[in-house]
Amino acid sequence: MKIHAYVNRVVKTASAVQAKAKPTANLTSHSFRRGGAQHANSDPLLSAQWIFDRGSWNMTATNKAFAYVFNTTSEDQKVARVLSGWDSSKKPPIPTLSWFDSASRQQALELGNLLFQPSVSTQDPEKKLNVRVAEVLTASAIQHFPEVLERYPMCPYASRMRECLMTLGLSKAQVLAWSSELQGKVT
Repeated sequence: MKIHAYVNRVVKTASAVQAKAKPTANLTSHSFRRGGAQHANSDPLLSAQWIFDRGSWNMTATNKAFAYVFNTTSEDQKVARVLSGWDSSKKPPIPTLSWFDSASRQQALELGNLLFQPSVSTQDPEKKLNVRVAEVLTASAIQHFPEVLERYPMCPYASRMRECLMTLGLSKAQVLAWSSELQGKVT
């Protein structure tokens, strides 16, 4: 009960101070320098402290709390890269079918067209999957196929891949070889 009373006192005091300050009503995020702080915070190369310092905001007392709340993705990305065995400053390569020889690439493209047939062959330009995006998705599907097949052999992804492989007459061993080739390129 004491905590509730304390919270109520804090809210009442803050409301009274706010009423005396007469803040402008209905401000949006764009009202604050057209959302400049939010836009700057989305840049992974900037830290929250730099944004606060640039805005001349005196936040020394609450800097740690704001750094925790407004932590940019840059730190998280760098930590994830290091934990994954990557150089923290380099971006991992995007898997692509262009790493294959022309015959394998053509077969992999056919696999991708079959996997993503509803999105690739649609006539609606808003729903049509970009060819480059479809290629990257296909490469990713091939790259991770052995791991998913081993851990979750009956999942919809593995079942759909097996179905497409049978339709195209491709062997599982061939896709496993493609996966190894992709893994070798990205590591």
